[in-house]
Amino acid sequence: MTTEKLNSIKNLVTAYSLKSPCNEKKVGCVIIDPSDDSILSFGANGNHTLDRCLCNGKDQCMHAEVSAICSALHCERSIRRFSLMCTNSPCTACASLIVRVGITTVYVLNTNSRTAGIEYLRENKVKVYILSEQNNKQG
Repeated sequence: MTTEKLNSIKNLVTAYSLKSPCNEKKVGCVIIDPSDDSILSFGANGNHTLDRCLCNGKDQCMHAEVSAICSALHCERSIRRFSLMCTNSPCTACASLIVRVGITTVYVLNTNSRTAGIEYLRENKVKVYILSEQNNKQG
């Protein structure tokens, strides 16, 4: 993926995260078709209608990764070997789902204190790219 396209998708996923109804944390995610770097689906944390937050900041809402993956699968296309970009590090449950559906590359804009999901992805041969300014590395 070119730097220009990567930056364009970073801007889109960041803007989409603002659609989250959660007052505690706004997270966005996109599924990317690597054949042409087009976006297949978007997701944000919250309930599936994105109309109000039900979690009160307590991991009880649908995570952005789950939302994006469900939306992609709703298109009745396989997302095996696709890429995912998320504004925050995935939790271990989301990382497990990412591996299970066959996503092979994950771009993370901001790491947080929960790195177990990134470790799980790497242990399962998923390429992870940390795109935050202070942590720009591949693994």
